[in-house]
Amino acid sequence: MNSVSLITRVRYEELYSRMKKSANETSNGDIHFLWEQDMVGLPQCAKTYNYLAGLANDDVLCFVHDDIEFMSDGWDTIIKKLFSIHDMDIIGVVGSKRYDGGRVIDAGIPYLVGQYAFEPPGNKGTTCVKMLSRYDQMTKVRVIDGMIMFVRSSFHKTHPFDITFDELFFYDIDYCLQTDKVGVTGDVLFTTVGASAGD
Repeated sequence: MNSVSLITRVRYEELYSRMKKSANETSNGDIHFLWEQDMVGLPQCAKTYNYLAGLANDDVLCFVHDDIEFMSDGWDTIIKKLFSIHDMDIIGVVGSKRYDGGRVIDAGIPYLVGQYAFEPPGNKGTTCVKMLSRYDQMTKVRVIDGMIMFVRSSFHKTHPFDITFDELFFYDIDYCLQTDKVGVTGDVLFTTVGASAGD
């Protein structure tokens, strides 16, 4: 597998700059950044993602919110390796083994899988890691949270996002429900700068 296309709908330029910096500093390879500003009206994740994915030439597409920061060194190499050894269409870092409606986190324990880092309120400069449950290097799930989604470009070509989901929510869940090859890895850690994980 070759490079990774990192695709972002940018709402806040300052957050995007931080995300881009963290992705570059922790990656091992050549990351291609594709982004589009989305400043007017409601977020248009699905529409923007489809458009930018059409410009990508890489085997792996990383759809990521602009308020994410990468923490794992070599995350791009890790993801490419996981795709090479696991028959997955979509890989995420937070997901659920069960989906009965609502948000990903609504399934609750023991179905939630994944981990993410965050800064506790009132403890500036302190990083905590929230582990939703114990899991293997790759755990098969039904849906993942769209904060960060790694997708085989070949899958996206035949399965674009449904643009009728024109906001920030549920486009990711709908996308995962198009395949049964969805997994969560514990080998890539990230933190959210803006919104809380699972929102």
